[in-house]
Amino acid sequence: MNDVLVKSLQEMPDIASNIEISNQIRMHHMLQSLFPNANAKVLFIISELLQSESVMISTREIPCDNFDIYHKRMKNVMNKAKKSTCQVLKVGAGIWNQEAQQFEVIAHNGGLDDQIKCSLEMHELKMGCGHAEPNAFAIASRLGLRIEGMSMWVTDSPCYSCAQLNVSGGIKEVWFIRNHMNPLGIYYLLINNVKVYQLLPMKIREFILVPVSY
Repeated sequence: MNDVLVKSLQEMPDIASNIEISNQIRMHHMLQSLFPNANAKVLFIISELLQSESVMISTREIPCDNFDIYHKRMKNVMNKAKKSTCQVLKVGAGIWNQEAQQFEVIAHNGGLDDQIKCSLEMHELKMGCGHAEPNAFAIASRLGLRIEGMSMWVTDSPCYSCAQLNVSGGIKEVWFIRNHMNPLGIYYLLINNVKVYQLLPMKIREFILVPVSY
């Protein structure tokens, strides 16, 4: 078992006393297989939340006859990400209108108009830079667009704050390529009935909540 997880359990006896350790370990390993980049503390928190709801995050493959359509759509978002002013991670986000079959807005993280620069020093101070999804929402607001019921296409799965924004903004689907290091965002989307899909080279993976018993 992960040393950090063991330490977390030992340091929180009030929580551990109400949770079967075997279930906690099993949940931890299942989450670790889904989110290999997440740290043990985050996985421990998510496993707690999932157990309180008697659910587990799982995935299933979605049949698709033409991957080119989805990859071309995501490529537009990836190209926008390349224009980001962030020096740490370049992220793109697009608001897709399924009815009109077009992106209403595509944005990147960092400065909205390439004027505000995101420096390494900002990240060292834990300030970071403007995320891609809030930038997309800001542009949509400037344009007076109604985006409720649309889908968000983003290069990286939403962090927790961006997940909250997606839910509040009425986004019904989130598509991404890379897993964010903190999967709390995916958990928040799922519990609020937002569909979550990961676009892989030759398949589409849907994240779902499945009931479990302990």
